[in-house]
Amino acid sequence: MSGVATHFERLDGHRLVNMQLWEIRRGLELTRSMARSQGQIWTACFSNDDDRCVRSYGVRWQVWRDDNQNRRLDIDEKAVSKVVLDGLDLWIKLSASGRPYVRFKRSGEALESGNFLVCWRNGLDYYPRKVIFFRSGRIRFSNRTEQAKIAIDDCPQPAAKAVTEMPT
Repeated sequence: MSGVATHFERLDGHRLVNMQLWEIRRGLELTRSMARSQGQIWTACFSNDDDRCVRSYGVRWQVWRDDNQNRRLDIDEKAVSKVVLDGLDLWIKLSASGRPYVRFKRSGEALESGNFLVCWRNGLDYYPRKVIFFRSGRIRFSNRTEQAKIAIDDCPQPAAKAVTEMPT
């Protein structure tokens, strides 16, 4: 294995990253909208199998009003969005003031600021992008300059695609 992705693998990786970026942005916008319309704090995060918010390696994206503030979607709390991430060859990490979740208050402002880093990697090829959110409530994608500053080491290699040396 040469550690270099084919042209079609690269295109597919870019497509996956861009689709996930839009999904995260729409989820953040939904969270902000629900907070404003309901006049209460709403939460968005990636969660594990136990519906607990995690910074990375989440299995689903969820938006809900976390009434008891335990950062877990409980049986008595209803998610307005719960998207399963099964089968995506991406690595996603949240950096938000040290928290594994993002909350918006009723004014539409975020209680945290930070970003979601979404990476596709195949050997030595990688494609990173970010969804950046501000305390003001503004949400945007990373630009090319910001994207160029993301190092390959910031994008872990998925275990299934780890580069190994060919026997000689």
